[in-house]
Amino acid sequence: MSTVRPDQRQAAAESILMEGNARLDHPAHGCLGIIRNLHSLLEIYESELAAVNQQLAVFKASSSSTPQPSQPEIDPLVAKMFNEGDNSRWVNLEADATINSVPSDSRGKQPVRPDEEARDDEADDIFMESD
Repeated sequence: MSTVRPDQRQAAAESILMEGNARLDHPAHGCLGIIRNLHSLLEIYESELAAVNQQLAVFKASSSSTPQPSQPEIDPLVAKMFNEGDNSRWVNLEADATINSVPSDSRGKQPVRPDEEARDDEADDIFMESD
């Protein structure tokens, strides 16, 4: 710590503490494992968003007078995510392109797929501090 500038010592100490806690919680990979896990989740969500945006473009084009573009290719990983679990709460946009919103439950919350709840819990676990 003596080589660190005085104005950066607080941040350096916090960084060392965070990395130590991450190593305790994840002995094999520490911070790097957490970063890789978050990066892979980000890639999955970006792929899912791109696929949804492509479908949205197709549905917008089909509702206008312009010719409809071909069905976009969907990433196999994204397709697998949509095909697993209980999809009964999801709207089939191919069947009805006039739907304006996803129905909410009685408390006004949007439905969440079970696998998304698990991913959200995993992300929360990553950021929890150890006691």
